[in-house]
Formats: sequence, C-alpha cells, structure tokens
Amino acid sequence: MVIVRHSLMAVAVVLASPLFAFDQYLLKSYEQFDETVYGVVQGGSIYSCPDRSERCFLRELNESVTPDRSEFFQKVSSGFLQPRYSTEIDGVRLDPDDELILLDYLREGRSRVLFQGEYYRWKVPRDFDKCTGDDTDPRYCWAELVRPASEERWMYVEQGYYGAYWVPIEYVERLE
Repeated sequence: MVIVRHSLMAVAVVLASPLFAFDQYLLKSYEQFDETVYGVVQGGSIYSCPDRSERCFLRELNESVTPDRSEFFQKVSSGFLQPRYSTEIDGVRLDPDDELILLDYLREGRSRVLFQGEYYRWKVPRDFDKCTGDDTDPRYCWAELVRPASEERWMYVEQGYYGAYWVPIEYVERLE
C-alpha cells in the first residue's frame, strides 16, 4: 500500500497538456485543509499520464512506498450545449445557433461554461434527464444538452524510486 501525506487547499488550475484531446483538461481539486493520510491499495494500477489507455499504463503497484508529494486532480472531458431560444444570461446575449462548451460542475447547480473565449458560472443541464417531462425549470432549461461533460478523479504522486505517476481514484483510500 502506498502511503501519501499532504495538505491541499482548494485550488482550480487548468493545466495545458499535449497528452489530451482539445476537449480535455486537468483541474486541481479536492478541498482539504487538514493533513490526511492516503494509500493506494495493493494491485492498484499506476499510469504515466491520467489516461487509462495502454500507452499510459505502467504497472500494478504491489508493494508499499511513501511518495514525497501528491495532489488530486479531476480530468474533465468537455460537453456541449446550445441555447433553446434567444435569451440573455448574466448580461450575455445568446442565440440558438451559439455553441457553449460545458466544463466542470461547480456548486449550487452551477457549471463552468466557456462561450466566445470567456468563462461563466451558469445553471445548465448536465445530463439528458434534466429538462424533460415535468422537469422544465427555466433556470436550467434555457439550454439543450448536446453532449454531457465527464469527470474522472486522479491522484498525482511523486516518489524517488518510481518517479512521478498517476493513480485512478478508485485505487486510493483514506487511512486514519
């Protein structure tokens, strides 16, 4: 089991990386204000980049190591939205032929949306079940979801013997 000690603050940083398609990015995440110990379960796979493809797979981790540093990230694949009708949201004029890029979920029903090079915090549908049938809340349903965004959580680890590697969150457990 890999033991990881760290103390992270809430941070949102988009990292540019040639490893991903144009519609994917990494977001530093996890609000954490106390020192917590994390471990990687034996048999957990480790990767050279936050991607489960064969090109990034390194090996299964089958021994205990103590990383020098670790951080949590979300890998986000963007989605797409289109306004259902001409409208104005937070002073921004939107028309039905506009394409909005849906990014990560923030809080309180708001998501980060990219439109014409600017980032906004808007209430929009994040899945196809929203805005159907009786669920037509105008705070969300002004936009139609074309493709949902997806998020996958990863832990980045640096350790002397193994170097730097990525671990999918399902192989990480909190120890105390």
